[in-house]
Amino acid sequence: SDENECRDLTSVLSHRNKIRLLYFFYRISTGSIIPIMSLYMQHAGWSSDQIGKLQSIRPIMTMLSAPMWGGLADRTGRKRLVLMTTFVTSAIFRLFVRFTEGNFVLLATALCA
Repeated sequence: SDENECRDLTSVLSHRNKIRLLYFFYRISTGSIIPIMSLYMQHAGWSSDQIGKLQSIRPIMTMLSAPMWGGLADRTGRKRLVLMTTFVTSAIFRLFVRFTEGNFVLLATALCA
């Protein structure tokens, strides 16, 4: 019985479902950090104008880069590699947020990830 349950779980977590789960958790983590980023920036001494500009970078970069990464994945046929590359790169750049006290350019770069 336990062996059947294990096989059922494996079949549910197909490659496509694993990607969906990764995307789901990525979006949850992003969604939980974006609302408090404004407070962090305000606490760090950024002006409202700077905060507005920084917060607008992310959706613009997403709009521009998503078709590029999707096209690259389709052209090369290496969708998993492209997905993991973007995920790891994003995680690395997000770590920069921790070290961006007073550095506008680094913070903007980290928010693009």
